[in-house]
Amino acid sequence: MNSSTLSIGLLVLVMITTMAAADPGPSFSALPVRLRQQIRDMVEPPPTHERNGCYSTPMYYGMFEGFEYNGALDKDPDKRFYQKGSPGPDFGTWRLDRNRLDWQEAMIRDWAELGLNNTHLNIYPVDGSLEITESYRVWLEGFVRLSRKYGLKIGVRLDALGAYEAWPMNPDNPDNVIDEYLAYATEIASLLKGQTAYYVLGDELTLHEPKPDLDVKKWTPDRYLRYFKRVCGAIKRIEPEAKVSMFAASSGEWFNILYLLKNGYADVGDGVAINHYSYQAAPKFFADAAALAPNLMFLSNGVGYVSTATAEPRFPQNDPYSRHGTEQSQATSIAKNMFAWWDLRADTAPYYITLRNWVIRGKVYPRWFGFFGIEDYVIDEHDRLTVHRHPGWYAYQTITHTFYNRDDFREAPFEITADPAPSMMRSYVHEVPGGSELVMMLWHDKPMKSTVKIAADRYRYAVRPDLFNYRKWTDVPYSLESDAVTMDLALDPNPTIIRLVATEASRP
Repeated sequence: MNSSTLSIGLLVLVMITTMAAADPGPSFSALPVRLRQQIRDMVEPPPTHERNGCYSTPMYYGMFEGFEYNGALDKDPDKRFYQKGSPGPDFGTWRLDRNRLDWQEAMIRDWAELGLNNTHLNIYPVDGSLEITESYRVWLEGFVRLSRKYGLKIGVRLDALGAYEAWPMNPDNPDNVIDEYLAYATEIASLLKGQTAYYVLGDELTLHEPKPDLDVKKWTPDRYLRYFKRVCGAIKRIEPEAKVSMFAASSGEWFNILYLLKNGYADVGDGVAINHYSYQAAPKFFADAAALAPNLMFLSNGVGYVSTATAEPRFPQNDPYSRHGTEQSQATSIAKNMFAWWDLRADTAPYYITLRNWVIRGKVYPRWFGFFGIEDYVIDEHDRLTVHRHPGWYAYQTITHTFYNRDDFREAPFEITADPAPSMMRSYVHEVPGGSELVMMLWHDKPMKSTVKIAADRYRYAVRPDLFNYRKWTDVPYSLESDAVTMDLALDPNPTIIRLVATEASRP
């Protein structure tokens, strides 16, 4: 036992011997500075490279030569995303004339500080070409190097040609370009060999039950499996241990996964994937996957989709998403979403999306669907990229720095009750150097008071980490009885995190 553990443990033992039934528990803030720091050190999360989990976000911003911002995507009256019939705005267009690994590093460093576990890197045929240029190859090698430097793994969304119809990839298209695409995928896999956490092959196809009159351009489970086997095989010939998943199904289209699983997909794929805005619907997906294919990873290209009314201008306009009226409201919803996906043991759940705006020398270029975003990329007059963070960034960081390596957070081996019961209550015991922490997450749909009783008396110093600053702790009053800790909590729709600690010396 080290001296830090001994000093905290002796203090705990002295306090236990002097307490009567239902006495107020000792507060964290009343401890000597040295002991407070020892407790903080006990529960400090490990370095990024030692953490694993679902936290991610789509990396749509590969800073390679040819990367383009197109601010006219919602301009054509006939092609507008939501508001057809009248012309939309044009925010301008710009394109990188060279690789900008300095900008890329600023982004990756920011994501490491956010606490992400991997960069969900979107790789696609640039300008519709299956040729990989030398400058792109240099950029991708640099991206791998920077990810390793900051302790982030690389998850890959590997897109093909043909957007959501993907007709050029359809094996029943007599003019398909699958062979050419396999050469492209093989080269990408060679550049990323040994660095990937997974591959998700594309996004939001829709599968159809086979019928005699079904349009040949429509994808059936059989057509998709024939395509998937070839692409998966090409990747695994380069990297046999690579994890390769089907496309990520759209929200509301879980049936795509069921179609594939019932047609033998579990024998050839390594994961299932769906994009979804509601963490409340997700438990059913996990239950289906566990029943039909318990050994497959659970992946996504995007979850959350938490819109804020404060993001202006909107791009595209007239979107149908419910808008949170304040930055704080958006932030708390993001925190609840990302905690829930972690709790469900998702292998990756990329928050869609972090980038709200590009701001280049004072001019705002809103990101496509950037009203979900929580940060801006700011380019100054010296051509340097810095990151401006909105409240949602800090709320997401608090979740990533409190709830990480999921397998290390165990269900408490003692009873914990709340009366009345809140909408959400989760409790975990997490072993840390010198003892353990008890971490709780609670919220309720409406404001209420609830009494929480923990049937274990060794946990002390209850605090509530601030949702917008995980290092800022506020004492939570509690009482100690002979065999329990009791707290009266005021709950509401905002997530409440409670943390208590026990040292080795305070264990029975």
